[in-house]
Amino acid sequence: MDRIQEKLISFEKTVNQDVLKQKADLEDAIEKETADRLAAIRSEYQKIADEKFDKNIKYVEKQVNGDIWVDSVEAKKRILDKKAQIVTDIINAVKSRINDFINSEAYTDYLIQAIKEALTHVGAGPLAARNFYNIPNVT
Repeated sequence: MDRIQEKLISFEKTVNQDVLKQKADLEDAIEKETADRLAAIRSEYQKIADEKFDKNIKYVEKQVNGDIWVDSVEAKKRILDKKAQIVTDIINAVKSRINDFINSEAYTDYLIQAIKEALTHVGAGPLAARNFYNIPNVT
């Protein structure tokens, strides 16, 4: 009976070893499967997070670019308005100075002097006018 007992003990050890090996293999397979699934889930969530991040960055860039564009257009409009105001102010100042000059005695003196100079160039007759305007004598 000892021999049967030894064979049973040996059989039990072999079975236990096989069971332990199968258990270890199963645990390794479960661990690997768990790690693979976890990696896949992490990868998927990372992809989603990256897409959301990119989408948010694009949205913020669009908002910022839009704000910059609006600010730029408004600044250009203010510059053009200021230029127009400066031109208007200059024209009004020139008109005012011209009117002041026309209404002054200096204008009368200037006009008289200009007429005298014109008369010296033109002279007293048609020949003098021709010479002033460089008109050839056709006669």
